[in-house]
Amino acid sequence: MKRKNSNENEIFYIMQRQLYSSVIGDIMDKHGYTLQFLPSSIRH
Repeated sequence: MKRKNSNENEIFYIMQRQLYSSVIGDIMDKHGYTLQFLPSSIRH
């Protein structure tokens, strides 16, 4: 069972380093969850 935790930790590490919010937005859009992010016209 220790191997499973190791795999999960590795996956979360990769997600923290390589999964950007724009990718998450694209995936959500494809699954029908549109308009989940602020529009690009809103800037800080």
